[in-house]
Amino acid sequence: MDELEFKNWCIIKDYFSDSIAEIYSTKEVIEAFLVTNPKMYLSNTDYDKWKSFTDYVEVYRGCNEEELEELGVPLGISYTLSPKVAEWFAERRENGCVVKATVPKECIKCFYNGRKEEEVIILDFPCYYEKCEVKRK
Repeated sequence: MDELEFKNWCIIKDYFSDSIAEIYSTKEVIEAFLVTNPKMYLSNTDYDKWKSFTDYVEVYRGCNEEELEELGVPLGISYTLSPKVAEWFAERRENGCVVKATVPKECIKCFYNGRKEEEVIILDFPCYYEKCEVKRK
């Protein structure tokens, strides 16, 4: 692994570890996901699950109404396969809501279940926002 690969691997590992995800800019995190092979940072179980996705996958995100009204799409790159996990995140936010979308498999960069959140990373979600269904609390 060269120096750049190691840096990107560190960014991704830190991103998945709640405690220090805030030290990197969104741009740095997205770039790391774009250029790093998922086999470098996913467990075999998570990698196999990701590869087994069907052509379209239902995903959810707990967000707040303001970001949807302002942008028309949820901010962030982290989504979940679990509506319950999305609800948990929505409940932590003022004016929280859950966004449900069906996205093409190729938009999902990886699947990570290290925190038991069934997390998927989607880097180009805005291309598919018209398929969103918003469930308000």
